[in-house]
Amino acid sequence: MNNNLVFIMGPHCAGKTSLIKALYNNNVANFAGYEIGKQWYYERVNAGFKTENSDASFENEILCSEIERDNYLNLLEGVQLVETWHPGNLAYVLERTPDVFYYLVNKIKQHIKTLKNINLIGVWLQISPETIYKRTKTFSENREWAADFYSKINKNIKTTLNELNLTNCTSIVNAENTFDENYQNVVKIIRGETCI
Repeated sequence: MNNNLVFIMGPHCAGKTSLIKALYNNNVANFAGYEIGKQWYYERVNAGFKTENSDASFENEILCSEIERDNYLNLLEGVQLVETWHPGNLAYVLERTPDVFYYLVNKIKQHIKTLKNINLIGVWLQISPETIYKRTKTFSENREWAADFYSKINKNIKTTLNELNLTNCTSIVNAENTFDENYQNVVKIIRGETCI
């Protein structure tokens, strides 16, 4: 069975969603899974939900949904794309609810061991705080906050990759480049043609 789970991480405005859409639309992958935490945020924000006030139950809810999706992907063949995935989610946990960080790390490590049919490939898109400031549309009224907060999230990814033993299967892409350059670099990583 040939099953590659490609997890694409990086800060807000790094181009994760756009890359996943393009890769899927161009048949580089046969599954595209978007960021669960972000989807829930947009579904709940109008009811007053704020992720900065999230608690352990919210973090566990995200984890359970990721695990459910992983178990489905473990049955497939081909290239599966997911946005943010466990290392990216844990980067938020370190900022929002650090008291449950190691509890979740241990659950995720045990879960990853069960994914017998999956070859893991990580892509970490890197951009500067200045680029987050310039690119953000979602937080155009609060660019300074966005640049600061999401730069912290990005730095946390190094910790989460180390804790989950996923550093060696992860490549870094300088996402300051054009979208086409980023796209081609990610395609090469998926195909095992280069390691950035």
